[in-house]
Amino acid sequence: MLDSSERRRMLDDVQLELDQLTELVGELVELATDQRAQGEPTPVDLVDIAASVVERHRRRAEVDFVTDFESCEVVVNVALVERAISNLVDNALKWSPPGEPIGISVAHREGQAIVQVRDRGPGIDPTLREVVFERFYRAPEARSQPGSGLGLSIVDYVARTHDGSAAVINTEGSGATVELRLPLAGRG
Repeated sequence: MLDSSERRRMLDDVQLELDQLTELVGELVELATDQRAQGEPTPVDLVDIAASVVERHRRRAEVDFVTDFESCEVVVNVALVERAISNLVDNALKWSPPGEPIGISVAHREGQAIVQVRDRGPGIDPTLREVVFERFYRAPEARSQPGSGLGLSIVDYVARTHDGSAAVINTEGSGATVELRLPLAGRG
């Protein structure tokens, strides 16, 4: 017979495993679902999507967000782009040390809207910057962390679906910056 603290610990472990399995199934469904089932592309200010993601994560996490938003009209599948930005924020939250802010910006350059999410964690090895977008890839240091290796592949999928791109970019100091680029409305 288990005492109450052992039982609680066991139930917490089971709940964590269930949450991770639910997340994996959700990500697999996201990858398998045809984008047309998510809705038609809609003109929208990318700031509205990013701000919504930040607000949702702000309520769930004990972390500060530093935002720098510049209006950028895009024509996108809103649900897919929201998922991609949310995945970028989830990754930043996973890797940032406690008490460190997450940076998120929206800007435009050269006909593209650019969302950048920055953490203050250990960064991404430059030799792995391309493979982190492959399905199920997990860096050796990430294998002990929760996750399925699908988050950044979904970001890459969403970017390519919208004739955009995703990349890990050079970061001054510690941490990693991952960006999602999408064509500005009228520039596709």
